[in-house]
Amino acid sequence: MDDFLHHTQTIITAVDEFDFLERIKPSAVMEYFQDLATVHATEIGIGYEEMKEKNLCWVLNRLSAVVERMPAVGEPIVVTTYPHKPGIVDAFRDYYITDTKGNGLIRGTSRWCVLDIRNKAIRRCAPLFSFDDSQYNPEYAVADGNPQLPELNSISSACEWECTGKVRITDLDRNGHMNNARYADIVVNSCDFDFYSAHKIASFDFNFLSEAKIGDEIEVFVYRDSKDRLIATTTRPLITLGNVARLRVVQTGQIGAFLDWGLEKDLLLPFKEQKKRVKEGESCLVALYIDKSDRLCATMNVYRYLRQDSPYKKDDRVTGTVYEIS
Repeated sequence: MDDFLHHTQTIITAVDEFDFLERIKPSAVMEYFQDLATVHATEIGIGYEEMKEKNLCWVLNRLSAVVERMPAVGEPIVVTTYPHKPGIVDAFRDYYITDTKGNGLIRGTSRWCVLDIRNKAIRRCAPLFSFDDSQYNPEYAVADGNPQLPELNSISSACEWECTGKVRITDLDRNGHMNNARYADIVVNSCDFDFYSAHKIASFDFNFLSEAKIGDEIEVFVYRDSKDRLIATTTRPLITLGNVARLRVVQTGQIGAFLDWGLEKDLLLPFKEQKKRVKEGESCLVALYIDKSDRLCATMNVYRYLRQDSPYKKDDRVTGTVYEIS
């Protein structure tokens, strides 16, 4: 594959790139990838300074990696990156990490776009590349990489864990937003300690939807999808598992009503969980629970979800919802 555009670098893995079990951190892998991409982009004339002169910048929007074998602390590794033929607005770049004998350790792929620094508008990236098609590697390191990850509301099971953090000075990159690798640290820190200790990371996927800047609060929710994979998201719904909220009915159907809970796909309120038949446009007080099919649903039977440890005291002024009149 040396005939294609590429850049290769040998690195000695460092102690701080590994966790307490001496397993390489996903954030370290992402830093290998982005560092090599930065160097190679400069080599082929589309690096940070060249782009900045045109009021443009590269933005990573998706990344996938597959771990075949964990490298060891202090092990020399060989990291190689290949760009693919760009699309109109998307540019793809692959990564291979091997040992010094060429045995595969980690494979990765990424998708990038070009933004106008002044107005954040997406610009065409194809005109930035002037290479012949034969110079691009046609093979992808991860065949099904860079997938669109599911929205929070399409995840089949309840929230496993959650974590809240704030963007700090050391999280920022030279574009002034949180470095992509720091998201991986936040996701790992959202996991249960015992679960994380007992499992190895075999692969990971990231979708970067918006930038985070200094002082921003980031909330991560970790869920399982229908294939029992852990999915982390920073999108917060209007209601979370076991809690109560007032939601608007957006439509009714043959199996129940559908509620707006702040996400793309609406939340089902089954007929059997309705205290009375609700109509489109109405608002109703509901709780979020898991049904027998392991799906998130709403119920109007909220009594067992109501809190009894009221924070209010005499003479406080409060706003409430009349739930039922008997």
